[in-house]
Amino acid sequence: MRPTEYTMRLTVCTPIDSIDDANQLALIVGETEADVRTFSKATHTRDGIEYACISTVAKPVLSTYTEGLPTPEHAKNADYEAAARALGRVVWDLRERNFSSPQNVIQELGFEPIRHDEIDDEPLEHEEEE
Repeated sequence: MRPTEYTMRLTVCTPIDSIDDANQLALIVGETEADVRTFSKATHTRDGIEYACISTVAKPVLSTYTEGLPTPEHAKNADYEAAARALGRVVWDLRERNFSSPQNVIQELGFEPIRHDEIDDEPLEHEEEE
């Protein structure tokens, strides 16, 4: 197994009414145009509000975006105003990958899972090949 650059885990929850904005943010800070489909449905609740939560591996590079959001080629048609709105509404956590589970992080952030009667076809975790 080769070493990976993905030594961190990023967990993000967005209010369900901000999914479109959060997907624009995911597109801009993600690595491919497929990141525009990062958030898809409500998975958790907190304080009576439904959220879509994801957890993914990440590189140990933090940016405060003091000079604005990045402008990668794959996001040239992204809605930067929507992404900026999402920055103010998402709840996120970034930590080293060596912890017990993303579900524990989401619980620590105060979210409760939404119980679905059917089996979800989309897993919470999005792992990259190592």
